[in-house]
Amino acid sequence: MNRKILYLILALSIIWIIGGCAHTIEVGKVDADSIIGVWADKDQKYIYAFLENSKFRFWVFRDRPEKTQGVWIMEECYQGAIIMRKEQMGNLHIYTDKVNCCMLTRFSGNKLMLKKIYAGADWGDALDVCSDKVLMKIKEMPQE
Repeated sequence: MNRKILYLILALSIIWIIGGCAHTIEVGKVDADSIIGVWADKDQKYIYAFLENSKFRFWVFRDRPEKTQGVWIMEECYQGAIIMRKEQMGNLHIYTDKVNCCMLTRFSGNKLMLKKIYAGADWGDALDVCSDKVLMKIKEMPQE
């Protein structure tokens, strides 16, 4: 193949990646109104409360319940400087005093699916809040 054509293809590929790719990727179909509520995994070991005014509560039930709180924001988030694949981009940020994570959210029927894109936290805390989960809406938060 002609060297000029190869350089042209390479240059166009770089322009597409830097200039267009990040702007054309669609993130999850979940909006802020649809996520508001209290969600739990099937065993109700992990409970997420996405409350109005971006308030966030999280419980994990082990020998004794552990609770954390913070804020949640529906916004594009990602790991790395250039987004190369749709799977690397999320649409939910969770911030607590111990955790900062980016999640991709999707609905599958009545289930809310969370997929970790990145987690900035101590390993144990991030494992609880920021790990992949399948959640179902429940009627109320655990008793404080």
